[in-house]
Amino acid sequence: MEKLNITQGKWEVSQKLQVQVDIESPLKVSTLCQVYGYSDEAKHNAILISDAGTTYNTTPILPSVLLKQRNELKLVLENLVYKCLHTDGYNQKYQELYDAQQVLQNCNNA
Repeated sequence: MEKLNITQGKWEVSQKLQVQVDIESPLKVSTLCQVYGYSDEAKHNAILISDAGTTYNTTPILPSVLLKQRNELKLVLENLVYKCLHTDGYNQKYQELYDAQQVLQNCNNA
């Protein structure tokens, strides 16, 4: 996928006359978008928008692609842990496998 030409920098939520997503540059603060309403829902929508923009600027991978990659890696890790834990002659000194199993449990709880 071609890199998106979006506003660079950390996107932040501000609450002035409305909830909005701002980008700070060394010279000024610019409003990227306005989320209408003053409810918690409007603020949470703005938080999601700013997090997605900042995540893309950091990685540069769309959040939907990050989710797909996470799910693929989770599946690979699940298969690896299962195979290692259910192999005859498995030696319990492999702490890394137990750590990986804990990571998987945390992913499942997220």
